[in-house]
Amino acid sequence: MLGVAHDNGYVPTLDSYKSNPGTASQISLLKPLHLGREFSGLPFEVVQFDSIFRTAELPNDRPPYKLQNRSAYGSKQPQQAPPPISPRKGQPALDNQLITRNPIYPGPVLLNKDDERVDEYLGTPSEFAEELLKSYTSNGNKLCNIHHLLQRCNAGPRCPYSHEPTLEGEELIAFALRARLTACHARSECRNSMCVLGHVCPRGVNCTRKNTCYFYKVHHVDPRVDHEATEME
Repeated sequence: MLGVAHDNGYVPTLDSYKSNPGTASQISLLKPLHLGREFSGLPFEVVQFDSIFRTAELPNDRPPYKLQNRSAYGSKQPQQAPPPISPRKGQPALDNQLITRNPIYPGPVLLNKDDERVDEYLGTPSEFAEELLKSYTSNGNKLCNIHHLLQRCNAGPRCPYSHEPTLEGEELIAFALRARLTACHARSECRNSMCVLGHVCPRGVNCTRKNTCYFYKVHHVDPRVDHEATEME
């Protein structure tokens, strides 16, 4: 029994087992609050335990996120009111303008004018933050996306990924941008507010990898934000 059906990123891994009837019959998926749409094409049994697991969203009592400026090494500067949502409509006024939500997700599901999902502009972390993040993973240590970006990992000591050290500020932004280098299986159709994977090519319209790029199917997508999704998974 696997509790991964909230994240479409697991679909490619499970896809390799669906053609083997002997193996497929032994796999069950625990139904999450929001079942990823890509899982509907898999032949595995979906089970749910309403008496054990939550059947409604947790109340979101966090205040709305704000943008603030930081120096190269993360020292806080006076806050300013966030601009209207337009994180990809050209570059923001300041390249070091960072999102300060912690955890970063769930956040708004942003769409372009064609109702295709695009990624929220998080800001540009400093080189110092990038190098610090590399030092955390230099020994083969892999950090847990679910814990650091969602603060919802329930695996505890069984989690194969590291929950330490605590990431904050620019380190957290750098880690979120690293997670986006993996393409979401649903890409521009994704409406999962807890999806931490990428929905547009991080190299932008100038990507030279063409059909060898994991994001080549969405190279045509306009990355500029137009509105927020009103219906989410």
